Amino acid sequence: MAGASNEQEKWFDLLSEVIDTPIYTARNRILHGQYKPGIQAPVGRLCSPIDHRTIGSNELVIELDAQSYAQNVKYAEQITGYLKGQEIPHYVFWSGNKSLHIHMFLKIDIKEKENFELVREAMKKGCNIYRDIRLKQCKEIVEQAGLNPEIIGLGKIVDLAKLHWDDIGGKNTLIRCCGGSNKKIDKVDTSIIKGGYKTFLADVVPKQKPKDNTFDDVVYPQSIEVWEINETIVAQIAHEFLETTKKKKKSERQESYDGKYSTLPCVQQIMEGMSKGKRSYGALAISLAARIDDKTKVEAEEMIQQYVNNCSQDPKDKFEFKEAEGWVDWVYKQPIPFWNCGKCKQLGVCELQDCALHREIYKEELRLFDENEPLEVVERELDKRIIGEKALKMQLFLLYLTKELEPEWCIVLDGTASSGKTYVMKEVAELFGEKGEEYFVLSRITEAVLNHAEKTAEKWKKKIVIVEELQGASKAVEQLRVAISEGELTILQTVDVKNPEGMVSKDAEEKHIEFDCLFVTCNAEDADAGDQLASRSWILNTDQSPEQTKQIVGAHLREFSGDNSFKGVDTEMIRAGIKFLKHYPTKNILFPFAEEIKDYIPSTTVRARRDISKVIALIKASAYFHQKHRLVIKNKQNEEFLIADWRDVFWIFHYCSEAINASAQGVGAKDLEYYEQIERARGNYMSEFGIEDVQRWLGAGSATGRKVMSNLCRSGFYENTQPKGVKAKYRQTSVTPSYQGDLRVHSLNQTCSQAELVLDWVKKHGILAPSESPNAYKEIFDFGLNFMKSQLPEDAKNENEK
Repeated sequence: MAGASNEQEKWFDLLSEVIDTPIYTARNRILHGQYKPGIQAPVGRLCSPIDHRTIGSNELVIELDAQSYAQNVKYAEQITGYLKGQEIPHYVFWSGNKSLHIHMFLKIDIKEKENFELVREAMKKGCNIYRDIRLKQCKEIVEQAGLNPEIIGLGKIVDLAKLHWDDIGGKNTLIRCCGGSNKKIDKVDTSIIKGGYKTFLADVVPKQKPKDNTFDDVVYPQSIEVWEINETIVAQIAHEFLETTKKKKKSERQESYDGKYSTLPCVQQIMEGMSKGKRSYGALAISLAARIDDKTKVEAEEMIQQYVNNCSQDPKDKFEFKEAEGWVDWVYKQPIPFWNCGKCKQLGVCELQDCALHREIYKEELRLFDENEPLEVVERELDKRIIGEKALKMQLFLLYLTKELEPEWCIVLDGTASSGKTYVMKEVAELFGEKGEEYFVLSRITEAVLNHAEKTAEKWKKKIVIVEELQGASKAVEQLRVAISEGELTILQTVDVKNPEGMVSKDAEEKHIEFDCLFVTCNAEDADAGDQLASRSWILNTDQSPEQTKQIVGAHLREFSGDNSFKGVDTEMIRAGIKFLKHYPTKNILFPFAEEIKDYIPSTTVRARRDISKVIALIKASAYFHQKHRLVIKNKQNEEFLIADWRDVFWIFHYCSEAINASAQGVGAKDLEYYEQIERARGNYMSEFGIEDVQRWLGAGSATGRKVMSNLCRSGFYENTQPKGVKAKYRQTSVTPSYQGDLRVHSLNQTCSQAELVLDWVKKHGILAPSESPNAYKEIFDFGLNFMKSQLPEDAKNENEK
């Protein structure tokens, strides 16, 4: 065993000489009845036998993972035949199971000045040159060997995960190392363990699958020869990247900044030390900052030493200078250092609002908040993207902003099929960022998925999650209702527990899945699924009028004729502006005159007890969006408080008063409008009426008529007097919407004038002027101090004027 361990250690010495990036290793551990990689440690920290290691950025791995060993042999023979013919150094390993791994180690040396500048420019714009070389060379090898390029892809026979990983971003990917165990526990009889150890196949690949071997049987290469990549290939990759980048959207641009990277707030925060699991990436970020700032390697090492001293230490897993120094060595070997903000985002230290680099990149887009009323910019943009739906699209935008404020509700768009619900949801979500990054679109969602959504829930944090249809997923709706109401799911599940004698038994275990995202969905049919979410939802309606249909048809025809004037032009500016908004905890967004709006809040139903929180959330969302124009004050603990004002009340009155009133009634705003039309047409003489009457009064089709009456009956405004299976007859109940004291105040004009009266009064207090600092305006500052004394925590009352 000792001799075998020495052989593996010698192999790691060889790898360290040819692999550019620092190597991390891991040993297997048993987790839920399976062997899984344990905690990673730098090479040399763990004793042999080692099971896994990180792939080098200059290492090309073709991992053949077909359904059978025989298939993998067939592919390997074709590939190695081509590699031998081209005199490309390569090393074939048996994985210990059915897979075969072909490793190549690349040497990339760029000498021609023209090629160097081309690569430098590409890397400045975000080209991951090592990754692109790996992908290009792998695909070329597979094709030249006569194999179908379709076998390359995520989860395919040649898995892209071993080629496409982001080495520039500071990430790594593990692979079983030579001498690594590929043991598996039998699912039926846990006492049986099958599989072997990854071993080098020195001469030829055996036709028959090797028998399970032991660690002592493992064969290692005695030397490593590198494959020198022609620099013209590298230059061509850089050229293709630059050409492609020219065609991409501005949002995909990369960093271009002439300031000092070492002084960026993210780097300064990293210098204060990182916790376990983040320390290695922190060393990489500091090394890059030092190199780009033209610091000497000695100066970089001094920064790294200071950083290591500040990092948290674990007696069992110490973070030492030697480990961090590996990144300094790697960075200072690179011909072109490249900064990637992804590293700092992974570490959780990215501070967009205080970052000079981001301000420089997005200075054009950040003009959004130079506008006195940035919401009007959003409205103009949505007018170009969405035909009609004047109120709906702005309601959605404001509601989408609540995703940053501990969202408590779902948004349900209610309406008949083909009324444009999904289209409107997605178009508004586009203003927040890219699909799959800032918002997610799901066709449907199942109960089983929600029960196992730990990683997905983390990915959804502070994001918009659009579920296109709820129908046919009643159990999932029940889960969603709990997830939205409680912010988490608590599930009691069974787990396998092994006693000291090795016997496995079942036990119960609680699992908590936190959901901190905004769910948005559609309800298009007469189903109970939507009803179950009603008490925890904003219910909005699409415009189903003939006039709206004519507008949409006309827009499609104009586009077909070549007219693109209605396409949005300020999307990038709005996206960048939203990204730069500073996050404030919900408790730190306050409105000093909140009690004065009580007369405008619906309070005629029990639902108002919950819906008041919806109104507050909307006011907070408006203040959050307008934060560059709002007062910010601090307490003794240096906590910042964002102060909403009457302008925020005005905006939610302006855009959302109909929706707020309708929400209190449990229906959409359009449904209330239909209710008024029906009541005006029905008068006092018609106690009962049918669906044909509704269609005639509304000028609507049968689907719309049935949908409207279903919603109004569900909310208690009408009841069907006929038994199931008999043609419906409707009559009014005692429940009717009361507008006295509601936000709606009978009409939007009256609501706006009410708000303007209050705005005129507030102007006298000087709190409408935009202020980055309370000190800028004495009157505002005095207001802030007086308000702090009455509203903020006790320790804020003695804040000293500066």
